[in-house]
Amino acid sequence: MTAALRLGRSAPSLRATVPSRWVRWGLATVLSAVLLPGLVGAAGTVGAQFLNLPLSVRQMGMGNVSVGGRDVLRAWSNPSLLADQARRGEVAFNGASMFGGDQTTFGFGAGWLLSPGWNVAALVSSYAVGVPEVGADGKEMGADLDRSLIAGGLAGAGSLGFAHVGVTVKMVSDSVLGDAASAVAADVGLSAVWESFSAGFAYRNLGPSLRAGEDPGDEAEVLPAELRGGVAFHLTSIRVSAGAEYAQTRGRDGRVGLGAEWWPVKALAVRAGVANVADAAGQVTAGLSALFRGLTLDYALAAHPVGATHKVSLSYAFGPTAMELAVARAAERESETAAEAAALATAPALVPVTPAPEPLPVKPAGLLNFAVADLTAQNVSAGDAAVITDLLRSELVKTKAFNILDRRNMEKVLAEHAFQQTGCTSDECAVKLGRLLNMQRMVVGSFGKLLSSYLITVQVVNVETGTIIFSETVKGRDEDELTKRVRELAQMIARQVR
Repeated sequence: MTAALRLGRSAPSLRATVPSRWVRWGLATVLSAVLLPGLVGAAGTVGAQFLNLPLSVRQMGMGNVSVGGRDVLRAWSNPSLLADQARRGEVAFNGASMFGGDQTTFGFGAGWLLSPGWNVAALVSSYAVGVPEVGADGKEMGADLDRSLIAGGLAGAGSLGFAHVGVTVKMVSDSVLGDAASAVAADVGLSAVWESFSAGFAYRNLGPSLRAGEDPGDEAEVLPAELRGGVAFHLTSIRVSAGAEYAQTRGRDGRVGLGAEWWPVKALAVRAGVANVADAAGQVTAGLSALFRGLTLDYALAAHPVGATHKVSLSYAFGPTAMELAVARAAERESETAAEAAALATAPALVPVTPAPEPLPVKPAGLLNFAVADLTAQNVSAGDAAVITDLLRSELVKTKAFNILDRRNMEKVLAEHAFQQTGCTSDECAVKLGRLLNMQRMVVGSFGKLLSSYLITVQVVNVETGTIIFSETVKGRDEDELTKRVRELAQMIARQVR
């Protein structure tokens, strides 16, 4: 645990390599200007419409709204959503029966988190339909005119501040009665998350014609280029998310989808939506999810005017969370820093050594006795909360403003009295804990995650009077920001608490 107390101390941040905001937006503008003609140009018959079917079962259950979800398969609709994956990896399979079984689809997705906010994925979607062949007399001949389409690609996404960008490059293949054609296509996406809102925008299926016209008068078969954008709102207190998304596909009218998701308990979700609010039939959708540890079973139903689609998916999320990966990387940095320090200690000084920054003013004799209770974990692992607790305790020690009770001695005293400090966030609990430890001041609080931000909330309680004399909340998106915020928090406590 000691090695993790100095998260990101000397290693450069990924954000230091990202261009300035104006350069980023300039690149986005140029990219849009290049890709937009692909959406409105290349006249011809639109084919491969299956590319615009939602690959994610959860997305389908929410009226095809992709924004606001975090499963890896939503990256098929907007590759930038891939940057919000929180686990080391995720694998998902799904299948669907459409309109009574004469049409079927299958999908696959595998995502991998390289580092917090930077992800890659492999995605595959397939579609098959069999239509009975009819003779000149109007009778079925017993054979099917089979058509099969498949598309597979690689996606990548990264975080640039609060914004995410993503790109997918894929190969599309279409086979009808032995006549096969293929084309390379691309998707680009942009999304953003701030507080309880999220928004997304994507250009999809941009590329050359799938089939050229064989005769001079024949039209080419072009890809179903799509423009889509949407917003979502999250009520984390009651575990509800709702969103709306507009999609415009070449050759079709624009459509607006609405959907909502509710997790009444941690292991179960229900969804409902309308895939096209302008359609008289409404294309109502619904869905369910059951979660057991990292394994999730998803089901969705979409009612169409000519039938229904049933879709089932099985996915597995594995590996540590983004925060746990950050802690592990910080431990490696700490080890490297220690090795460098040892090498410098034995080597002759060839360059002037930069003096260390001056510490905060030391308070006069009679320092207050301080203890830091374990921060309560909220939507994060207990291990993550323990790391932040130790980091805060370490930064308070560095201020030299208080007598800080170390964790080992605190746990020893609490074990002797069989006192459980888990969940101790109220002033009453802090007073009881402080008196048991013979402390004058107690620090209690929580460490949690809201969407893509981590929040640290602490209160300092005067054990003698039972009053809260300091309260503050800080937030960060990764280990570098959290380290900085915890240091600032410790310094605020040192300056303001008496």
